[in-house]
Amino acid sequence: MLIILLLLCYISISFSQINVYFTDPYNKDRPSLSEISTRLKPIDFALKEFIESATPGTTVYICVYQVNNTTITTAIDYIVNRGVSVYAIFHKDVSTAVFKSSFSYKKIGSNERLMHNKFVVVKSSKVWTGSYNFTISATYEQDNFAIEIFSKDLAEIYEKAFLYMWDGSGVIGEFNNKQVILNERTKITVGFNPYSQNPELKDVLIENWYDKIEGKVKVRSLYFAVAWFTEQALKEILLKLVDNNVAVSGIVDDNASGNSVFTELRTKGVDIWYDSRHTLTSGDGLMHHKFCVVDPYGASPKVICGSANWSEQGLSSSTVGWNYENILVIESREVAEVFYKEFLRLYKKAVAEKVISTSDELVEAIIFYPNPVSKKLNIKFTPNRGVKEVKFLLISLYGIRMYEENLNFIAGVENKVEISIPNEIKEGLYYGILRVKSFEFSKDYVKKIIVR
Repeated sequence: MLIILLLLCYISISFSQINVYFTDPYNKDRPSLSEISTRLKPIDFALKEFIESATPGTTVYICVYQVNNTTITTAIDYIVNRGVSVYAIFHKDVSTAVFKSSFSYKKIGSNERLMHNKFVVVKSSKVWTGSYNFTISATYEQDNFAIEIFSKDLAEIYEKAFLYMWDGSGVIGEFNNKQVILNERTKITVGFNPYSQNPELKDVLIENWYDKIEGKVKVRSLYFAVAWFTEQALKEILLKLVDNNVAVSGIVDDNASGNSVFTELRTKGVDIWYDSRHTLTSGDGLMHHKFCVVDPYGASPKVICGSANWSEQGLSSSTVGWNYENILVIESREVAEVFYKEFLRLYKKAVAEKVISTSDELVEAIIFYPNPVSKKLNIKFTPNRGVKEVKFLLISLYGIRMYEENLNFIAGVENKVEISIPNEIKEGLYYGILRVKSFEFSKDYVKKIIVR
């Protein structure tokens, strides 16, 4: 019981400034409520709560591609009637007949240039953003995420971006490619299209994966879920990552059928799949995510997410048909773990036979060598994709813990790590243990080791 209480306290502390929400259309009982969310609240009711928290006399900025969910429109009407100043930017096709109140708004964009953002700002307080449009379909029929961040600094960045879109006031350098430090474990860098000239949003993704100047990879594993992936530059970098033994796995929506990027990646052996529901329309069943997770259990885990699909239109400010978009680079182990769990949920649906092992083992093919060992012990092992932590322990025959080390690893592939045996470890017989943890449970794998 004490362990459970400590875990709950840790989760509460870790996410005191960030909440992440996912939809779960597979859940037939409550399709807008996902068990993976950091708060068990339906995504539209979480946004309702976010909006209604605005106090009279303050200002709320809304920038969204689509809106028709009455839970959300009613919340906007509510704060307007309470004396909150509301300014909104919609895509050109949005109907304002869904609102009963009157507030200031503009419609921008075109068929070629979408106003594709999905964010809300409570002035100088907090930000809501993600892939989630404020619609019934997005709530109940699609896979979406939203992220709620409590940060005055980040709110002011988004406010400046909104006002620049609104009337051209301000300076791009004051809001684009800016970093906010929430705490010692969490940093956030934000970029906006089409204002991200150098680097462009596609370069933001690439620069977090690969050093073009040095020609070196920066990551050991990369997992992505993106509705539409057509950007050629990203495809080329993913192929470089795979050539350099980076574990890459991805899910795209079936609307990408016939897409040359998907075909090329799949043909060249990249672990990329269509979402399991094989969407044929843009609404019901759409896997609408736009995120990637980098090294979720490595030294520098991060999530790159936002409103932009991986397309030239969404990620480039130099192309003719650019969209209005925003993305976040979130450096946080806790947030990376949450998004990785969502990736696994989709992956398991798409390719269950590759994820669910024929055995119940968390890790297979364990080899310790050389044995006997003097100074360097090598360990080979293959953890399944649900593994979140692997620790090596050296235990004496009397049960005394002599040494332990957390291992860096890539889930789903064979790993090889090298352990330096401390000089103070005397010759003798020991137990070498791999302590492996998944999201649900942990298990020890024990081998006898002779140190000489």
